[in-house]
Amino acid sequence: MTVKTLIAALFLPLCAFAGHPRLFFQADDVPSLREKAKKGPFASMLREIRKQAAAPPNDNLMYAFALRNEAYIHLLTGDREAAGRAAQLALRLVDNQEFWNNPGSKGLSRAMGVLNVAVAYDICHDAWPTEVRGRISSQLAYAARNLM
Repeated sequence: MTVKTLIAALFLPLCAFAGHPRLFFQADDVPSLREKAKKGPFASMLREIRKQAAAPPNDNLMYAFALRNEAYIHLLTGDREAAGRAAQLALRLVDNQEFWNNPGSKGLSRAMGVLNVAVAYDICHDAWPTEVRGRISSQLAYAARNLM
């Protein structure tokens, strides 16, 4: 089995789903997630995510979770400002010259950055402007080729 065949077998089924998110759940799941986030232990989890998102960002951008925290806030509340903050962080990350755009850099650091951006892209896709989605999508493809 070639690498391309393996990738197609693993990821092409995701293309069958319409819209985003689709990595961990589907768009149809979002309303019930937002309802859950309003009560019980989920509300306290959301408060903790907000607290962490408000903290000063980690200096190591590839391992900073601020990007995913902003995406989670958007996912659980519909807050478009959080999606906008996630977009700015994602753009900052894909412009990083030390790791993201340096194929000779530590692969695990690049992979962690790619994971952070991919999760945020999937969750915030519909809230991001078309040009941001296009830039992030092409940078994810670039990173995937370089990680292989």
